[in-house]
Amino acid sequence: MSFNNAIPKQGSAIKSAKLTEKQVMNIRKTNPTTTWEFSMVAKSYGVSPQTIKRIILRETWKHVGEEK
Repeated sequence: MSFNNAIPKQGSAIKSAKLTEKQVMNIRKTNPTTTWEFSMVAKSYGVSPQTIKRIILRETWKHVGEEK
């Protein structure tokens, strides 16, 4: 059996993920724009400011849509 066609896991389905989809949506709602804001949000979620920036820019967690 080949596993090459398996769909890769995303988001909180990955065991090493530090955030959940709901947290990502909340981070996007806060919409930090400055380095200081990235740092404050990152500290509250236990991740790096770069992680927050990449979430906001949709470089990561692309599969998470906005709440309607």
